[in-house]
Amino acid sequence: MQLTQPFRRHSSLLSPVLGLTVLMSSWMLSSCAAPLAFVGVAGAAGIYATQEYRTNSTAMWIDHPAQDVYNEALLLLEDMAPLPVNHDPQARTAEASFSKEEYTFRVESRGSNRCRISVGVQRFGLWNRGLADAFLARLIERMQKSRS
Repeated sequence: MQLTQPFRRHSSLLSPVLGLTVLMSSWMLSSCAAPLAFVGVAGAAGIYATQEYRTNSTAMWIDHPAQDVYNEALLLLEDMAPLPVNHDPQARTAEASFSKEEYTFRVESRGSNRCRISVGVQRFGLWNRGLADAFLARLIERMQKSRS
């Protein structure tokens, strides 16, 4: 019995130290894990937003020079938007925001007489594929009128 008594005193002293160690290690783990979890969630949201743009944008192949398609699409967007359109002629991209809608398009050249135009439209922050399809339909109609 004399051997167990000093051990009990020692264990009673060790218990608060052990409890404090567990508390500190759980605090450190939570302080490290929370930012990592936040970064992980933000990264997943970014991947989801990119994937959402890919699936909700409308794209079309056109047998016409890319610069001509870009110019017609830019003129159409400028006719629709009351505000100036942000555009980059080198990258053949443009975007405009008006009446709670945000239009974005990109024209990519595929050879000398073929291009791909992709259009994305957000309304109230949600992707609207119907408006993107309508924009492309107006663009094709406008290009057919300019040819004849």
